[in-house]
Amino acid sequence: SAPADSSLLLADFGSPAEVRAVFREFESERADSPLLPQVALAVGRTFEREQNWPEAVTNYQNWLKTYPTNELRPQVESARDWAVSQTGDEAGAFELFSKFISSSTNAFTPLALWWVADHYFRLGGTNLVQAESNYELISQIFPTNELAYKAQLMAGHAAMGRFGYKDAGAYFYALINTNCPEDLRDQARFGYCEALRQMTASDTNNLNLQQVTNILAQVYPKAATNLVGALAWSETGDCDLQLGALDAATNAYAQAANYAEILNSPGLRCRAKVGLGIVLEKKAEGLPDDAQKALLDLAMKNYQDGYYSDAETKDEWWTKEAALHILSLASKTGSLKGDQLDNFIKDLKTTFPQLQDSPELKRLAVKN
Repeated sequence: SAPADSSLLLADFGSPAEVRAVFREFESERADSPLLPQVALAVGRTFEREQNWPEAVTNYQNWLKTYPTNELRPQVESARDWAVSQTGDEAGAFELFSKFISSSTNAFTPLALWWVADHYFRLGGTNLVQAESNYELISQIFPTNELAYKAQLMAGHAAMGRFGYKDAGAYFYALINTNCPEDLRDQARFGYCEALRQMTASDTNNLNLQQVTNILAQVYPKAATNLVGALAWSETGDCDLQLGALDAATNAYAQAANYAEILNSPGLRCRAKVGLGIVLEKKAEGLPDDAQKALLDLAMKNYQDGYYSDAETKDEWWTKEAALHILSLASKTGSLKGDQLDNFIKDLKTTFPQLQDSPELKRLAVKN
């Protein structure tokens, strides 16, 4: 039977088509009901559930013509604009959301601002200024909205994208000192650390890098159960390496690799192994031949541990980085020979065919 009150409009009667049939029956049998605007909106939602976005758009357009003064109008306009965006009509959605923002301020304005900001963010380049501005408006005008903290984080990322590291750092730092959810606070910590690291060119005393390691240390306790802790260790290794604190970097990367293995993150483990290899190569510089060889052999082992992972899915970026470091080190030292070298070259050409013409690989092939 047709729903008798508004609470039933939220009930799940079955498939979207079955729900829609119930609402259509209600519309035909109770043409004078004050619930008709809500029922018509609910019909649009059934098309959304089917991801039939063209029909959703048509339904919402008809709703707006039929109930032009109804109090649900902002909600329906927002739903219509979103449905238009889902059809792939980016330009049309941008025009509608922009008009929505300029016409009034209501509970759905933050969603419109978010879509417009994302639109500019996707475009990148000089559009990042507009993206940042729209994200910032959400956090400024609607500070209690559920999108406010996320918008502040995204404003920081937009500022990073336009190389406005100081501005980005201000967004991230402010977010760290709010009552935002802990996962967002961690993202802000990493964002702030990256902004500081990008500003190290004018930081002759390395104060920025030291501050980065202090902030990352706040995340270490999570490493046993959360990858953000392992990531903090890895990024600490990056900072220590940049500072020339090679022993500290060795420890940090080792911690990252161990926790990443425990938490089953082959990509982060590979990243840490590459970091360890780089540190060991640095440590080998200027040492006597025997000591140097021992460290370079250990560096190669770390690169190989990262490259030859048993994981079902590998992180392509860091696996490739490990491969490039194996190539470079093997070219310099001749530490891969015979079947080991043949197998590596064969596997590398299969995994990363774009590297088969690299100078290092050609030199290795000739040596072999």
